Amino acid sequence: MRFVGTPIDFIVFKGLYEGNPEKILFIEVKSGRSSTLTPRERKVKELVESGKVEWLTIHLSSEMEKIINELGT
Repeated sequence: MRFVGTPIDFIVFKGLYEGNPEKILFIEVKSGRSSTLTPRERKVKELVESGKVEWLTIHLSSEMEKIINELGT
């Protein structure tokens, strides 16, 4: 379980510790009287539930090389 804080509280990688990841959970914790999601939290929930989630890998050295080349230094 990893704390994110905003716009959601936690991301859980179920099974990762055992070396067999099987599910990723987005968790919002509500304390107090209201269990209502904020508009931002609700939008994130809708995006996840509709499958609008992607994986992106960024290779920092390649990206830095592009920037350096663009700057001409």
